[in-house]
Amino acid sequence: MEEEKFAVCKKKKVGDLFEIECKIGERTEKMYCVFGQKGESGGISGLGFGGQYGKDEPTFECFLQSEIDNKIARKLGIKKENIRWIDEEIE
Repeated sequence: MEEEKFAVCKKKKVGDLFEIECKIGERTEKMYCVFGQKGESGGISGLGFGGQYGKDEPTFECFLQSEIDNKIARKLGIKKENIRWIDEEIE
C-alpha cells in the first residue's frame, strides 16, 4: 500500500492574487492562484423582437512557478534557467 502524502501550505493574498507555498515531504512548490469568470453570452432577434442572454461562472485558476517560468521564457525566446526574479514587496 502506497504511503499517503500530506502538504502543509501557506497562503498570502496580494491584491486579487493568492500566493501559495506548499511543502510536500522534502519538496516545496510555489503557485499563484486567481479568481476569475468564464461565461458566454448571445442574442436572438427576429420579427422585431430581440433578446439577450448571459451566463457567468466563477473560476479559480492556479499556476505553478515553473509553468509561469516556462511561458515567460517561451515569450522571451530564452531558457527558463536564464530568468532572474527580483521579488518586490507591495504594501
